[in-house]
Amino acid sequence: MSVGYFSKRDLYASLRRFHRARSQDPVEEEYRGWNWDKPPLRPRAYLGLGVSEVAYRYCPTMRDVYLRRMGVEGEKNQWLANGELVHRVFQMVSEEVRRELALGRSG
Repeated sequence: MSVGYFSKRDLYASLRRFHRARSQDPVEEEYRGWNWDKPPLRPRAYLGLGVSEVAYRYCPTMRDVYLRRMGVEGEKNQWLANGELVHRVFQMVSEEVRRELALGRSG
């Protein structure tokens, strides 16, 4: 295996080693976040909240989340414009990498 490039064979071998190591020390069901045999039956991820709604506190009462969920848009300031730009850049780069990988190019 070379330093700068992983072949599919290298990747599959690494994944097999990872799964073998993981199976040797499994995480107990009670620590996985939810149990299917006890309430709540769905993980918290099913609440439909986005990461920004949970992690970033613009308003301590969370009115901003409520208003956004009700379809009210807030003011666009420079911070939001910068964030949208960063999101677009990451999205474009991700799509380009996916396209290159799908075509079998290594860079």
